[in-house]
Amino acid sequence: PNSLKRLWPVLSSLGVSRITISGSDLCDSDYCNSSSITESVYGPLILQGLSQSGVPRMPRVDCHAKNTLEWVLDHYDDVQKKNGGSKEEEGRPVVRIGLDNGSNPSIRTIIFNAAAKARSNKNRHFLSPRVVLVVGPERGLSEQEAKLLEQKGFCLASMGPWIQRTDVACITSIALATDALREVETSDMSCNQPDKKRHKKGDDLPSSK
Repeated sequence: PNSLKRLWPVLSSLGVSRITISGSDLCDSDYCNSSSITESVYGPLILQGLSQSGVPRMPRVDCHAKNTLEWVLDHYDDVQKKNGGSKEEEGRPVVRIGLDNGSNPSIRTIIFNAAAKARSNKNRHFLSPRVVLVVGPERGLSEQEAKLLEQKGFCLASMGPWIQRTDVACITSIALATDALREVETSDMSCNQPDKKRHKKGDDLPSSK
């Protein structure tokens, strides 16, 4: 709960569009009743983060702490459609990433592979991916939850061999994903620039017969 209170303003300042809280196999059940997940507590903290960063977008918050991760994943897209989603999310490919220790690829690698796949489909109006990150509790994801994520289309990612606190993992993963998305957008803009050919003097003059 204390980590979550510190996280609310940081998450909103990083520009995330949606924050979902779920239960977990390795999470203390007492956390479900924490005041940290009540709107009266997180609302002012989110506004604090927004005011500090200048981010104009208010993230949507869904608290399902008493529900399992499986339930939240099953209903995630339904909630997205029910609430309409944002216009800037329409048509964007979605990259689903779950953080887990082990010999998994990096967040950057997963996002770049997804972008490359989208471009290979000859999508001339390619939009950078929208990233969904799943971060486990302090004790991490259970083996069953990791398998569940893969079954739901998530790619498991690693940020190295170190075991990180939840708040550190959240901030680091968002920063890494944001940086990778920026690289994808930058490279896509450069690819879409028209070729500039060098013209020799007289090239544009009509030929004489």
